[in-house]
Amino acid sequence: MEVKKNSAFVASIDMLKLCELMEAVPELGPLSYETMSDAIGRDVRNGARHIMESARRRVQEQYGIVFICDRTKGLRRLANEEIAPHASEEGTGKIRRTAHRSIKQIEAADYDKLSNDQRIAHNVARSWLGALHLSAKPNQRKEIERRVAEAHESLPFAKTLEAFKK
Repeated sequence: MEVKKNSAFVASIDMLKLCELMEAVPELGPLSYETMSDAIGRDVRNGARHIMESARRRVQEQYGIVFICDRTKGLRRLANEEIAPHASEEGTGKIRRTAHRSIKQIEAADYDKLSNDQRIAHNVARSWLGALHLSAKPNQRKEIERRVAEAHESLPFAKTLEAFKK
């Protein structure tokens, strides 16, 4: 793998070595933590995880190769047809959980003790996070899936919002 000379980022030798390993993994193939750790002489589970994550991002951005964690074992390369469903399910679940936790934190504030500006910020955050939380519900996803199937392409923003109104 080649490092671009004009890049402000200079890749470490360890990260490039992991990139080479990742590029060689066939679709659905595993890449163990032990193999990666042996290749760079550092434990990618403890102390060098950032190197593994940098390599994952690089091969994803440059080659469209996506890996997921296979707990306690290492990484597994996704097949092309697995990428969109995995990213969508993982992403919407994470958005929904994060929005829900943030809403609970906001609701813990004593609204009556807030200044007018703080109340506005409180209400904006609550409204926005509430919309994210609701839009990430499985039934909302099904409605969007139905409309995408009809359109045979990604929906424009306005039509996506329209799907939430149903």
